[in-house]
Parts: sequence; C-alpha cells; structure tokens
Amino acid sequence: MNVLIVDDQADAREFLRALLTGQHYAVEVAANGKEALQKIQENQPELVISDILMPQMDGFTLCHEIRRNPDLQHLRLIFYTGTYLEPAHEKLAIALGATAFISKPMEPDHLLQVIDNVMDPTKTPVAAQWPTDDFTLLREHRDVVVEKLAAEVKDLEEEVAKRVAAEAALEENRAFLRTSLIGTVVAFSRTVGVRDPFTAGHQQRVSQLAREIAQQMGLMPEQIDGLRMGTMVHDVGKIYLPAEILNKPGKLSVMEYELVKTHCQVGYDIIKDVVFAWPIADIVYQHHERMDGSGYPQGLKGEAICLEARIVCVADVVEAMISHRPYRPALPLDEALAEIQRGSGSVYDRRIVAACLKVFEKGMFQFISPSSA
Repeated sequence: MNVLIVDDQADAREFLRALLTGQHYAVEVAANGKEALQKIQENQPELVISDILMPQMDGFTLCHEIRRNPDLQHLRLIFYTGTYLEPAHEKLAIALGATAFISKPMEPDHLLQVIDNVMDPTKTPVAAQWPTDDFTLLREHRDVVVEKLAAEVKDLEEEVAKRVAAEAALEENRAFLRTSLIGTVVAFSRTVGVRDPFTAGHQQRVSQLAREIAQQMGLMPEQIDGLRMGTMVHDVGKIYLPAEILNKPGKLSVMEYELVKTHCQVGYDIIKDVVFAWPIADIVYQHHERMDGSGYPQGLKGEAICLEARIVCVADVVEAMISHRPYRPALPLDEALAEIQRGSGSVYDRRIVAACLKVFEKGMFQFISPSSA
C-alpha cells in the first residue's frame, strides 16, 4: 500500500516513515499541503496521514482540495495532530471529509490499528459535508486557525523571519515585526519596574550600556539587537519575588539573598520556551555567572557563559553600583569602573571590561531616562 506522510516537522515525518516502512508500506513524505498535492498527483497513494498546522498550505485546506477532486474520492486521509485537539477541530476535519482524526503522540501499535481500520475495504471514504464554495467552510476554517494563532506565535515568527531574510520585498514587514517585538519586550520589562521603584528603568539602562559595549567590541548589528532584547528582560524573574524583599532598606538575610538569586532560574523558566532568533533565555539565565565559576545559578566558567550574558554581567554591575538602592546611596562612577577593573580576567571577561572602560573614557556616553529609552 502506498502512503503519503505530510508534516512540516522532519522528526515527525521520519518517525512515521520508519514505522510504516517496517510494516512494508511504500512511503512518500511531504512538508506541507502544497507539496502533498503535487505528490498525490504523481504517485496516487491510497492513504494520506497529515498534520494540520503547516506553512504554505495547512491540513484542513489539503483535505478540502482532495475532496473537491472527483479523481481522489477513493483516497483515505487521517489527520494526526498535536495542536488541534478540541472537539470542534475534529468536527471540522470530519466535515471536510477526513477518514480519521487522531492526536499525537499515539502508541505505534494503536496507530497501526487505526490505519488498518481506516483501510478496511468494506468501508468507504467519508464525503465532504459542505459544497466546495460554501461560505460556512471558509468561516469555520478561519475560526479554527485564528484560535490557534496565539499558541503558535513562535512558529509563526520563525516562518516570518525566514521569509523576511529570503525576500527583500518583505523588509517593511520585518521592520513592523521588529518594532512590535521591541515594544512588547519594553512593556514586559517595565512590569518588573512597577513592582520595584528603586530599580525602575534598571533593565533599560543596562541595555543602553550593554549596547554601547557591544558596539565598541565590533559585534554585528543583529547580535547587538539580540543583546538589547535580552538585557531588557534580564531581571524578569524578579516579578516573582516579594516586594518587601526587593525594597528592603537593610541588608538581606542569607535566606532572603538565596531567594533573590532564584530570579535567574525563574526568568529562564518564563522565557525558555519562546523561540527568539537570539539567545534571550541564556542571557536571562547566565547574567550572574562569573568567569571563574563563582557566579550563579549554574557556576559556569569562561566561554561556557554566552558572550551576550558576559556583556550584561559587566553592564549590570556598573549600572547597579552607580544607581541608588534602598540599602545604600549611589556610588561614584570611578568606583564602579575600578570594581570591574579589579575583576578583569578573573570574574569579568577581560575584553568586555576593556570595551566598557573605553565607552566611558570617550566621555560621550550617558544614560537616557527610561521614558525616552
């Protein structure tokens, strides 16, 4: 029996290919509905197993295109999805003419049973319940897809980023998306500042200095953009800390300090599942690591700490020392610069310290207020 597997995820395609090839099926694969339609015309499979959420043409549209073609009425189609799991989604799939609707992951033996049942010669494929031009189909399809957009925004951004990089004509869209992302990150950053008035704007100010250091080091503009994004949320984990600890005027107890140190892990847990083009999660997780391994939370050393996190580390120390805190007044800039010089090559990256000193030696840098950053 000829089977066509349609899924934009390579690992999912290869899992099904290996499973069915082992059962002596002849297997073809496609990465989206558009490619699948072409292979259906070329190879005329008896069964299609398709994901739903895919670029270029999704599974629902693929099913609709199959059922509107009289030459393909014999074709069985199984939706195998880990995204569309609601009863309304299954209802739409069956209405479109799908033979079966199953959710990922499924045990291999169970999946093979479903395939055997679907291919039972005594059963006929389900006919689509809507005319091909019925507005209801378009409306239901739209509602189902829109429902999933928020949950799949990470995949959408990846796809948009690929298209922007490949097509100069979409440069305007790229600028719009970048502006929107920056605005979102800034707003998220400020939610931390609202809870802690003494460090309000801290993340923005560290971002300004980190960007200047990176430019002094000659980093590429795209890498500097990622550094800026990561710095603006590097303390996002503090949103889970009690306000009385953040604003405590006296010295923290050992237990309180250990709780504060958890903000790196908490921030990482918030950010880690969001797909960025930059190492945002690593910046959040590692900005308190030190070159000699004396930092936290992982005790990383040297090059094991990502470059962006090492830059944030230096900028964070300088900004924190020259800013007022509940437990002490602001310290002179010279004292902050002396601190990073003392730690150069041991706790701080030597190259980054040198770049930071050059930023201030020029006498051109000054922090911009958060409202205008």
